Amino acid sequence: MKLCAPFVFLALTLTIASAFLWVRTGREVLTKRVRITEIERAPDTDDFLDIARADDDGMVRETRRDEGFWFGLLPSGYPRPGAWSPAPEWASVLSIVAPAWCIAGGACLVSRRRFHNEKSPEE
Repeated sequence: MKLCAPFVFLALTLTIASAFLWVRTGREVLTKRVRITEIERAPDTDDFLDIARADDDGMVRETRRDEGFWFGLLPSGYPRPGAWSPAPEWASVLSIVAPAWCIAGGACLVSRRRFHNEKSPEE
């Protein structure tokens, strides 16, 4: 059982670190280097072009591009609109944590089998 404890500890540590990093980076499903967001604001009264760009509601919509790193499952340089792509929020964390727990479980099974084989009487 000596082999099991370090792997379970590492998997637990990785789980907590992944969840923390996922929350800190905006809960993105995919890893992104560029995040594109749309901002809605009131037009500037001193800027004629700003007033001309306003829509029927009197709001100006701008697209903002943020460079950075957002934690997640796959590398992706493009936004994925929610209209056509499913967005299971925990998929990014599970994709990193699940292999760690599988390895820890395998190590525990091997350790347990080895422990039981050492205790059984030899013929």
